[in-house]
Amino acid sequence: MIPWLPKGFVQPVCLGRGGFGSVYRVRQTALDRLVAVKICRERDRHKRRELFNEGKTQARVSIPCVPQVFDAFMRRNSVYIVMQWIRGISLQELVAAGTDEGERLCVASALIHALAALHGQGYAHRDIKPANILVDGHDAVYFIDFGFTQKTDEERLSVSHRLQGTPAYMAPELFQGGYVDEQRADVYACGLILRDVLCQTGQEDFAEICADEHPAQRPASGLDMLLLWRERVGIEQPQRPDPTRAAHLEADMFSQRLCDAARLLRNAGRHTEAYWLVVESVECNTLNGVARSLMQSFSNGVRQRNAFHRFAPAGVVSLVCFLVLGAFLLGRNSWDRVSENTNNKIIRRRTILSTDIRTSDFEVVPGIEFHQDSTARRLLSGVLVIRNDLPESVVRLNGDTVSVTIGRRDIRKVLPYGEHILSVGYGTEPAYWREHITLLPFQTKIIAIPGKKGGAG
Repeated sequence: MIPWLPKGFVQPVCLGRGGFGSVYRVRQTALDRLVAVKICRERDRHKRRELFNEGKTQARVSIPCVPQVFDAFMRRNSVYIVMQWIRGISLQELVAAGTDEGERLCVASALIHALAALHGQGYAHRDIKPANILVDGHDAVYFIDFGFTQKTDEERLSVSHRLQGTPAYMAPELFQGGYVDEQRADVYACGLILRDVLCQTGQEDFAEICADEHPAQRPASGLDMLLLWRERVGIEQPQRPDPTRAAHLEADMFSQRLCDAARLLRNAGRHTEAYWLVVESVECNTLNGVARSLMQSFSNGVRQRNAFHRFAPAGVVSLVCFLVLGAFLLGRNSWDRVSENTNNKIIRRRTILSTDIRTSDFEVVPGIEFHQDSTARRLLSGVLVIRNDLPESVVRLNGDTVSVTIGRRDIRKVLPYGEHILSVGYGTEPAYWREHITLLPFQTKIIAIPGKKGGAG
């Protein structure tokens, strides 16, 4: 399902769904940046206010391990929180996929540093679990989902009707009632997570200390936890593998999510948004066969639309003749009604078949887009065909003279997608024609060079 988004937010890609709502990565066109939008649907007005307060709480936390909140607003029965997009995968997905010892030590160290930073500002997360921890391609760790986060400068009682968190990672004292040190409860949850992360690294006993059932036997906060970690492994950061396992997993998973979102947008007629998501999917994973098939379908779609526009005039003429005949048979009043209804049907059909990718020269060339070159930049190239009927002219592309193949009039160049400058002149004379060419990925663009007015052309 494609969510409702404010004007200027396009290309939604679902990153995940949970009990509170869904998170989408979208492009904010006004600032040309990628952001994450958390959409929480809730009918109860008081619960919507609590969800809105989550955005306010996270906005007050200013540390590198917490995504920055840019905006929050409510619409009907939904709360929208616009925040910094972190490109990564959950710690849950990373642990399930398996990593080597070096990367597990790096992730554990980053998690401990992040918790120390959060506790250092006086906050307790209160719902730490692998699904609420993101790991990016450099093994940096980020906390997400701040629905239960609170300041710890006031004592709070953990009673049954205020019990919050994920039961599997909640400290035992949370179920007993009475005073609870929420930062120690965070340490307990982190210790349970580290049992899996530090498995077979020689640091398993560190996780057991943090996950002790007696609160007094654990480190008092993330800061004390960090000091204990440094005593055991030293201040130096563990050796980080390059590239990391997290980077590979994230690229594969996100490439597939981009394809899923592109399908939804294409089926909804939002072809330009879908097109650029497919391009990004190929950038993430050049071996994604689903993305290749989707890109080829854009070429087929353009051919079908071009065919419709070629045969549409003949169809309209036939339809008009039929309507004229019907007008004589049914009378003038019937003619007006039939003409109006038929025109509306034609307009609706054109709307369905039309697309906002309108370049008639858009054409995917299989031999160019998916050859053996494995670099994304090469795969995302386009083809520029320059038709020049003036053999004595000098053609320059991005300042370099372009040579013409003997026996061929057209100049065919495979170029990276983006902006290119094409100019034409005679010999050493200044160019008499210049144009900025925007080449899309996988596009074949044909440019016919005009002759010089009053000159040889």
